[in-house]
Amino acid sequence: MKPPRTPLEQAMIGILALHRGRGAAISMASVARELGIGSRPVQRIIKHLIEDHGEPIGSATVPPTGYYVITNEPEVRAAVAQLEHRLGSLARRIARLRRIAPEEVFGQLRMEL
Repeated sequence: MKPPRTPLEQAMIGILALHRGRGAAISMASVARELGIGSRPVQRIIKHLIEDHGEPIGSATVPPTGYYVITNEPEVRAAVAQLEHRLGSLARRIARLRRIAPEEVFGQLRMEL
């Protein structure tokens, strides 16, 4: 069962409803300004809406940058590819810190999940 949405989460959904599709992305700064909060809370709310509520929210790191509601399969693929790229980069960083092979990081993560 999904937890109920807070008023701030509801407001975020309302803002994002106006930004459907990759081409209509809204910047984090704009979202923060509209909600009257900082960028870190925006990131936490987006993360929560995706992970706990299953909202199809994507983020774009090339212009137009920002958050948007994913509307089609190509946008799903683009969002997943971006996340996979970040995951690979994080695995390499963890591997360097632990002095292990990047492949070992994924084995350790599998056990922790």
